[in-house]
Amino acid sequence: MGRPVIIAVARDVTLQKQEEQQLRDLLNHLSALYNATPDMIFCMQSMAL
Repeated sequence: MGRPVIIAVARDVTLQKQEEQQLRDLLNHLSALYNATPDMIFCMQSMAL
């Protein structure tokens, strides 16, 4: 048997965490907008080619 070895892998997840926070912020903003709007909100997409 050889000597004990420790192997570690590190990865920078800063960009991923920033994008996750931006998504959470956007969802919170849209949720607040939706909850503050007394009128109905709907989305419609044109099927025209």
